[in-house]
Amino acid sequence: MPAQQFTAQMYNAFLGRAPEPNGYAWWVSLYPGMTETAFINAWAATARR
Repeated sequence: MPAQQFTAQMYNAFLGRAPEPNGYAWWVSLYPGMTETAFINAWAATARR
């Protein structure tokens, strides 16, 4: 889904700034509309790289 690709790119950009586990938590708070599954899929794709 395009939403997941966009999410992976956004998270990857933020990851470069704050690769801390906490950064992942606050970033998710910015997108309350995202489902956990969608975010996990995007995060997993980013983590693969």
